[in-house]
Amino acid sequence: MGKTRVLFLAGLLGIALSVPNVRSEVGVQGKTEWKQGKQYLAAGDAGAAKLVFESLLQQHPNDPDLLLSLAVASLKLRDPQTAESYARRALAQRPGDAEARTLLGWMMMEVHRDYDSAVREYSEVVRLLPGSAEACNNLGVALKKKGDWAPALESFDRALKLRAQYPEALSNRGWLYAERGSWRDARRDFEEALKLQPDYTYAKENLAIAYNNYGLKLPSRLAAPGGGW
Repeated sequence: MGKTRVLFLAGLLGIALSVPNVRSEVGVQGKTEWKQGKQYLAAGDAGAAKLVFESLLQQHPNDPDLLLSLAVASLKLRDPQTAESYARRALAQRPGDAEARTLLGWMMMEVHRDYDSAVREYSEVVRLLPGSAEACNNLGVALKKKGDWAPALESFDRALKLRAQYPEALSNRGWLYAERGSWRDARRDFEEALKLQPDYTYAKENLAIAYNNYGLKLPSRLAAPGGGW
């Protein structure tokens, strides 16, 4: 069975956390080290980025974007404890930071398996970004993991109202239907997700499960590696 995917922050351990937009204090924005650290992080060199950001933090210990960038670098380096510490420090400076709360929600869900806390963090992100399909999708994932089926479905529905062509939300909702035995609805969502993203392996695997529950053979165009529509 496939794993429910969390998407909001791009390029980070299966979720996507973009390097924060330049919103920092003027002193940091003007620093060569800040720009260099962001370049390292964008290029995937989290170790070099962390060293640069740590040096800069000595001069700007309370800059929330710098703290969040350190959280991202730490998580890329498989150090969730340090990442969480930096994320919480960033939130202490800027409680309304949706990126920091999304990162913290992901850690609560995937690292600590604390689904109640994940739901609280993602709910706050939805409040901060009511028009974000990604935020609604993330909340749906956390609610699903918590076992709150009806609210999870509402969150996925909301995500798809905000962005109809959203394969990840379709696949997540499809798996929610599958777990409840609603295979007709599950098959519909998986097929729609694959129409939008033919190489979406997760949706293809789940569609195969749906076909199997119908006692049907998966079409060759889908069963073949890289098969598309």
